[in-house]
This record gives sequence, structure tokens and C-alpha cells, in this order.
Amino acid sequence: METLGKAEVDVRQELSRCKIGKAMGPDGIPARVLKLCAMELSPVFYSIMHESYSTARWPTLWKNSTIIPLPKKPCPLELNHYRPVALTPIASKCYEKLILRTILSTVNPQLDKDQFAYKASRQTYPSLPKPEALDEPGGPAAADGENTGSGKESEWWGIKLFICSLNVLSDEIIV
Repeated sequence: METLGKAEVDVRQELSRCKIGKAMGPDGIPARVLKLCAMELSPVFYSIMHESYSTARWPTLWKNSTIIPLPKKPCPLELNHYRPVALTPIASKCYEKLILRTILSTVNPQLDKDQFAYKASRQTYPSLPKPEALDEPGGPAAADGENTGSGKESEWWGIKLFICSLNVLSDEIIV
């Protein structure tokens, strides 16, 4: 099980990270118990997770969830005024995080350095060209024949305005 983590230490750390204020899932185990008893519970959960990982089968009880309808509006009158929230077992979420960490440790070194989407602490807007780059000779606007009257000019102006607005928004957000 080295690929899923080093040992019980990883399970203990994950259980210790549980947020006490989280709602418990259908298994009835509160996050407070998992967090405060992480040292005692980690061998048990490690064996469950190890068995699950080696057999490639998710524990049946961890598949259950409780659906809670939360109102979108102050006075909901219809079913569409609610959004469903699924409460899953906290131990299952810890196991998911361990698996995610294992997958990311394998995949991240192989990704392109310019990969922005779906990576932690990375935003996609730095990968967009600056508006002035669109006006450069040989840039996208020139390649599409800006002055040919083909309708591409208005399309590129729309893209330029969109990118300008993103740059303005990103400057406001960062500053």
C-alpha cells in the first residue's frame, strides 16, 4: 500500500485534519470523534482503506449519503427553490483525499509546466494573451485579415474587450 500513502501516519494525519464543525454523514460518526481519536482509530481505518485499495472495492457503508434539501430562497414555495446537499461519511472523504493525493503525486510531475486548469493554486488568466499582443504584426488579428471585411475584425474586437476586462478584473482582485 505504499502507493496509497506511507502507512497509518497518513491516515492519522488525514483524520486529524477533520473540521469539527462538519455535519456527520449517515454512518453517525462525528468529525470530533475522528479528529480527537485519530491516534486510536488510524490502525482500524488504515486496514479498511488498505483492503479497499488492494481489492479496488469501495466500502459499502461509505457509499451511502443523506440528501438534505437546502432552500435557495428565504421562503421556498417549489421544489426548484431547494438545492440538494449530500452528506457522506467523513471517513470516506478522508479516504478520497488520500487517493487524490496519491494520484496527484503521480500525475503532477508529468504535466506541462504551462498547465493552469485543474491545478491547485493556479489560475487560468495568466495563460491568456495580453490585449496588446493581439495587435502585434503577425498576431491573431493580422492572420485573420483585419481589414478584409470578412467579419473577423468585429470578432477580434470582442475578444480584445473580453481579455481587457479580464485583465482589469484580475488587477482589481489581486491588488
